[in-house]
Amino acid sequence: MSNASSDTDQSKTADKEPPKKQPWSLVAAVIMVILGFRVIPMLVGFMLMLVPQLLGLSVEQTDAWLHTPTANFLFVLIAETLTIGTLAAFIRHRRESFTKTIALQRPRWRDLGYGLGGIIVYFMIFGALLLIIQQIVPVNTDQEQSLGFDRNMTGGGLVLAFLSLVVLAPLAEEILFRGFIYGTLRSHKAKFLLATLVTSAVFAFLHLFGSVDGSPLWIAVIDTFALSLVLCYVREKTGSLWASIGIHALKNGLVFVNLFFITKPM
Repeated sequence: MSNASSDTDQSKTADKEPPKKQPWSLVAAVIMVILGFRVIPMLVGFMLMLVPQLLGLSVEQTDAWLHTPTANFLFVLIAETLTIGTLAAFIRHRRESFTKTIALQRPRWRDLGYGLGGIIVYFMIFGALLLIIQQIVPVNTDQEQSLGFDRNMTGGGLVLAFLSLVVLAPLAEEILFRGFIYGTLRSHKAKFLLATLVTSAVFAFLHLFGSVDGSPLWIAVIDTFALSLVLCYVREKTGSLWASIGIHALKNGLVFVNLFFITKPM
């Protein structure tokens, strides 16, 4: 009994241990987030547009190829790989451990519980926030986010869309935001609430410009802000990123089923 009690006490102590201050500034962390979330995807998009033309394809053929599921999957795969790779190189250049910095410790069973509970709490917070904001200013809830994939796809195209939207995107975004930027804020002695609000605000703002018609996507801002509040709490509570990744992937998975199956255009 004493050994089991001792192990439990040590686990609780480890979870509450203050994080080691990271050897980079908050400004550097923000620059890395902007680089990974905006600059690298822009460069990858330009590369995918340029390479086919260098190989002899016409502008029309290139444009047609860019709208295929394969091209969109390659875009996500290359962009997310470069983003994580650049972040890993930055962290290792500062002689820090990537997995420890990002909180990718070994998964625990409790991560599954926090993940299942977190998705319910997210829907409750999102609904409450939307209801409150709608009383102050009207929000267009019918705006469509640009996904890069045709919602009438079938077969292999659906598989590529699923891998892009439900697997790769949550993994990269959690590493970048709840792993890196939130972890950096906490290591610089930011209180939990402040670190959560800052991380969530940055995460939400970067989703503002992604609608099909090019107008500000306020519904996505509310959605991602609510999601991030839960993800930051779970990241703090578990001391690990796995539950946050699971919640994010489950949320995207539910959206995927809704968009590509339930409300699929006829």
